[in-house]
Amino acid sequence: MKGLIKKMTMIVLSGFLLAVAVPVAAQKFYTDFTSYEDVLDAGYKLNEEIASEGFVLLKNENESLPLVKNSKISAFGKNTVNPVYGGSGSGSGSTKNRVDFYTALRNAGFDVNKVLENFYLNNGASGSGRPASPGMFTSVLSGFATGETPIDKYTSSVESSYSVFNDAAVIMISRIGGEGYDLPVNSRKNWTSTEPVEGVAEGAHENHYLQLTKYEEDLIKYVDSKFENVILIINSSNTMELGFVQDMPEIDSAIWIGGPGANGLNALGKILNGEVNPSGRLTDIHARDFKKDPTWFNFAKNTQNTEGNQYVVDGKTQPYYYVDYEEGIYLGYKYYETRAVEEENSETWYNENVVYPFGYGLSYTNFTWEIEGAGNETPIALTADTEIAVKVKVTNNGSVAGKEVVQLYYTAPYTNGGIEKAHVVLGAFEKTKLLKPGQSQTVELKLTARDMASYDYTDANNNGKTTWELDNGEYGIKVMKNSHEVVGEIKYNLATTVAYENDEVTNEVIKNRFDDVSFDVITPESTTSRNSKSISERSLSRADFAGTFPTMPTLEDRTVTDEFIKSLNVVVDNKGLYDKNQPWATTVLPNQAKTQLTKEQIAIHFSELAGVRYTDENKEKWEAFMDQFTIDQLAAMIGNTTYALGGNALLADLGVVRTENLDGPSGFGSGVNFAAEIVIASTFNKELAYKMGQHIGNEALWTNAGGWYAPGMNIHRSPFSGRNFEYYSEDAVLSGLIGAATTKGATDKGVIVYIKHFALNDQETDRTNNGVLTYANEQAIRELYLRPFEMSVKDGEAHGVMSSFNSIGSTWAGGSYALLTEILRDEWGFEGVVVTDMWMGGHMKTDQMVRAGNDLTLGSTKPTTAGLKDLIEKFDELTADEKTYVATQVFAMRKSARNALVALANSLGMQNGIPSGSISVKLQKANAGLPFNYDIKSNLPEGFDAAEIIEYKISDGGKLPQGLTLTADGKISGTPLAGSENTGVHTFSIDIIADGYITRKASFEIEVDGAIYNRDTKLVAIIGQELEINLAPVLNSTKVELENSKFSGSVPGRWGAAGWDGKVPSWLKFGPISNNFTSDNILKGTPTEIGVYEFEVRIQTTLGTFDVPFTVEVKAAEPEKPIERFTFVKIDLPTVTKDANFSASVAVASETGVTYTLKDGSQLPQGLVLSASGTISGKTSVLGNKEFTVIASKDGFEDVEATFTIVVEEQKVPETPVIPEPVKPNMTLPIVLSVISLVGVIGVAVLVVLKKK
Repeated sequence: MKGLIKKMTMIVLSGFLLAVAVPVAAQKFYTDFTSYEDVLDAGYKLNEEIASEGFVLLKNENESLPLVKNSKISAFGKNTVNPVYGGSGSGSGSTKNRVDFYTALRNAGFDVNKVLENFYLNNGASGSGRPASPGMFTSVLSGFATGETPIDKYTSSVESSYSVFNDAAVIMISRIGGEGYDLPVNSRKNWTSTEPVEGVAEGAHENHYLQLTKYEEDLIKYVDSKFENVILIINSSNTMELGFVQDMPEIDSAIWIGGPGANGLNALGKILNGEVNPSGRLTDIHARDFKKDPTWFNFAKNTQNTEGNQYVVDGKTQPYYYVDYEEGIYLGYKYYETRAVEEENSETWYNENVVYPFGYGLSYTNFTWEIEGAGNETPIALTADTEIAVKVKVTNNGSVAGKEVVQLYYTAPYTNGGIEKAHVVLGAFEKTKLLKPGQSQTVELKLTARDMASYDYTDANNNGKTTWELDNGEYGIKVMKNSHEVVGEIKYNLATTVAYENDEVTNEVIKNRFDDVSFDVITPESTTSRNSKSISERSLSRADFAGTFPTMPTLEDRTVTDEFIKSLNVVVDNKGLYDKNQPWATTVLPNQAKTQLTKEQIAIHFSELAGVRYTDENKEKWEAFMDQFTIDQLAAMIGNTTYALGGNALLADLGVVRTENLDGPSGFGSGVNFAAEIVIASTFNKELAYKMGQHIGNEALWTNAGGWYAPGMNIHRSPFSGRNFEYYSEDAVLSGLIGAATTKGATDKGVIVYIKHFALNDQETDRTNNGVLTYANEQAIRELYLRPFEMSVKDGEAHGVMSSFNSIGSTWAGGSYALLTEILRDEWGFEGVVVTDMWMGGHMKTDQMVRAGNDLTLGSTKPTTAGLKDLIEKFDELTADEKTYVATQVFAMRKSARNALVALANSLGMQNGIPSGSISVKLQKANAGLPFNYDIKSNLPEGFDAAEIIEYKISDGGKLPQGLTLTADGKISGTPLAGSENTGVHTFSIDIIADGYITRKASFEIEVDGAIYNRDTKLVAIIGQELEINLAPVLNSTKVELENSKFSGSVPGRWGAAGWDGKVPSWLKFGPISNNFTSDNILKGTPTEIGVYEFEVRIQTTLGTFDVPFTVEVKAAEPEKPIERFTFVKIDLPTVTKDANFSASVAVASETGVTYTLKDGSQLPQGLVLSASGTISGKTSVLGNKEFTVIASKDGFEDVEATFTIVVEEQKVPETPVIPEPVKPNMTLPIVLSVISLVGVIGVAVLVVLKKK
């Protein structure tokens, strides 16, 4: 088949030398831009659009917003000069092209108080501000100062500026977040102190970081006392306690902006001036008191409690830490909305506990909704396969354009003590286009019956099933503005309970995979638990919220058995005990190459698998390819993957290419720094999320980096989680829909999207301390924490996953067979590669990893190969357990390597099948003066024909020999120029650009020799006068030895018997002819008729054969013309005054076309110059007389010269000038006198006659 090769080789084809293999046509991916700069420009525009739709208007009283354009405003808050753009750590993103807060306001047309800005910039005046963000491996934080400026620092000189900039005051408060640390749950200066950090009120050391500080509260009240309109900006990706926003009348309006990314603050300016109407919605519910939230009692190190989170055996602490998700499924709005309906005074309880519902957000305009089918008295029949589509007509009834978000929730029937269910659960959402006043749009929200199923892990409804289920009863499909405000409802009824026992995509049987976690047993097969009460028994229940409400861990809770601690140390060795009776075990030893194959021995090259999935149809081919790997090569594919995939030196002969993998959720490496994921989710706009994914794909195409360690799919379990900025929401469906859209956008461009961190990685604390043991019941695991990943695999078509540091139960997530194989691959049908989080060793074990379905280490650690070769050699002699170990080890390594290779083969890393590697071209020698042509395109090596389009350009710094040019379609052509600078060897590079972005550099070498014939080939002959042409060639000014000392003349492609064949005038003859060659190198003759004759002479030399073109123009002899004369008038020049401006002309006024120059050796006084038109000008300080000669030149006349004298004197008092009588000229000659001088003196004319040549 064309394009296939069986081995890597050195290919020489039409002058190209490639150290690469020729691939088959791969799956094709294309860019949407013409340059990387264009990609980045579009990305910044997209980020501003995301911010425009993601920022949330929380409060707007008394028409505080929008402001009038060109308003004069004062901006308050120390963090206005140091906004939080995102978060810290691996997902921080690039710091390039950031737009600061003040620039954004000025870009929006506001006149901003510069005095205040300078005050905050001056740390000596306003304080040092907040500390730097902690590092990635910071110990648990006590308090952390916000860095706000105390009121007593605002001097009278600062305050005097308020009266000018008093249209409005904008206050910004900020909170940080980042990888490696969670946010402080108290405000202590240190762990042993009751003194709070600066800015927190005395005695308030137990206040947490997400509460308003005293300095911030003081600032709000202070600003309110000075300004009529106070606008609050909340710059935090972590939910803050915002009850004060509702409670403080001092605040007229408030906007949440999260982490805006590089230029997102521009969107804030446009929202403030009304150019943009805010349409963002909150992705987390905003509780009034975080210390009453169910998650407060089980988070991080539990420093908010007394006991902490460290295990104890026999009174001794152990190096293992844990966290219990005791809240179960009742997280965020699912708790508050459900608890409220179970309370006697529902709305009172809700208002006391909730500030803003999930999905809340205001607009500058008003919308009305018309819901098709709402309010039905008789429920619609619901079946297992029902597909629900709700149409809502949205009309803008306000006075400004805006976008509206329509949210669809469902309420499932709940039985006290049955399957746990939240009162409302988000099922779908849609966002309108920009609606002008009076304009309407109908949106359709879709939901299936299966989407509403709950996971029954305990058979709580007693139907004998543990799977996804729908209880019989009434289902309310509710169109809502947010999680609390219902606009309309459509009722459905399910007659009988439905159990979904098979996955809808793979048909795989669904069953409990985490009984060891739910019921706290050491292993799924064990009956021994870690302690007396399992997480299932301790989970919050709707049946008794008060009685089952989470509590802080006790010493009894933390006390475990020694057996449990020992079980955490996973040992995989050749005794085979780890593999015994396990689903991953095998006794069949794969057929791996014993020694590394040579290039000639490799039968299948990786390039042949480009675009080939591992399907039943292609399985045999993939397995044949994998047979060629040694165990060392398998290990190299698995273990050398720090921010890359493939490309190890051991894999070069197999043709495995390398592609880079880049962080993170806020952008692609050093590319555009996007707003935090929470802002992207708060747009409630799936189309924008897809566009972001597409943009990441375009950046990836231009940088040839095929992997993206993002998006983050974890859940905002606690507002204190350090990496909430990297995750979308507290809600699984919102996270899943936005995450899947982003993933699909990037995947469609060929990116391997590593959705992360799989799974239950919802806190930073202790993640690397032997992998914090995370316990949750399986219903919560599946409904909340796995759902976004599932949606991104099934709908987003993710082909990459990053596992997490933490353990799920007692099993490291990256070593969990239940998670990575039984659920991810078997149930969901994932086809791709799983990589660990950054390799930390300790609890992370490579041999456990590959068995579980985790394919790569994010580091250089490889699976065990030491001693494995020897065991393979004597495999038949091993015990049964040893055989199981050896076969399982090799099989697991092979499977992991293959998973990674399949993902790579179907990614942009294959570069659309364009050959990679070095290209060198040595062109044929060129000769100065002779035409040269070379078509790169027609001589490209095999494989380049896979490109849809190829362009060519000289690489930066490259230069062709003079006279040659390169066309965009790949032709090098022209006539090299002669001369020492152009002759010789030239090297240059050409960028071969395939499919608009795939660049291959080809190095070229060409030697330009001197002209083989460098005499004049364009000749003029006169009728009746003999013309002689010497054909002897010249190379670098040296005669070339002629082949047989003979020349031949011909029409190109034809030979004439006497050297010519009817193309040359008959009067031109060679010298003596012998065997079609001339022996005296002369072509001569006398022309007989006027005309232009074009012909070529073929010259044969030891350097080769060359066709030299000639043109002879035959003219009639011109008759002699009578001699014509013109006069050059010599004059006495006026005296030059020292250091004064001077100008005088020596030109002949009656003649045109005359050029004047100084004769060689002649000089004017220093400072004076003669122009070509005959004017002497300038000024000089050189005194005395100076004689000089001027030559007058005119075409058709002899040159004429005249000598002048110029006198330079000191300045003197002017006298009345005496004008001498002029000498009369000879009137028999045509004379024109033209004398111009600064003093108006007319000198004596001297006549010089020029004789025509």
